[in-house]
Amino acid sequence: MSGVHPTMKLFCIFMGIMFSVTAFLWNVIILYVLSQTNPNDDELLRARYLDIALGILGFSSALALTFGTVVENRLWLVGWFLGSCIVVITYWIKYVSLHFDMILSPESLDQFRLGLIILTALYGISTLIIVIYFKNLEPLSPRIHHVFIEWQSWPLIWPFISAHRSSSEKQTSTERQTKAKPAYSNMPHCQELGRREELYHPV
Repeated sequence: MSGVHPTMKLFCIFMGIMFSVTAFLWNVIILYVLSQTNPNDDELLRARYLDIALGILGFSSALALTFGTVVENRLWLVGWFLGSCIVVITYWIKYVSLHFDMILSPESLDQFRLGLIILTALYGISTLIIVIYFKNLEPLSPRIHHVFIEWQSWPLIWPFISAHRSSSEKQTSTERQTKAKPAYSNMPHCQELGRREELYHPV
């Protein structure tokens, strides 16, 4: 990988591991809180389920960041960008909803906003470095070509493709042979001339 400093790669791996551990611990905490939640409180249960879904999405995105950095693949990093952006934006939408609905107390709402600000700041700083790393990676097109070459070597699919290709080639060769025949061979007077020539000039 030319043009990318090893320190930048190590930083991206470290951030991926850190985000993965944080998201995993977040899911564990939310699952514990969910077990202590009143089953009759539907609104609170929906909020807990949303937290679990976002935690799983964040955990998956962090794993994509770690794996994409190790294998130096842009496609996995795109998955990280999409998943992490969805998590951050959804929590800000949740904060705005709680702010206008006035469900939480002002102190709890301030703590929630402070946590979001810290999370967004850390996410923004780390994303800048990950974007620089992303821009210096190999483009997607050679990777996709390499995947296509590997796909052609699959033993379960490639024989059907080879059979289809061979039948197409046979059909093409048959069409060429048909086109190569003289047009006058099907004319009656030309066939009569050919028979007369064989009578006068026997082989």
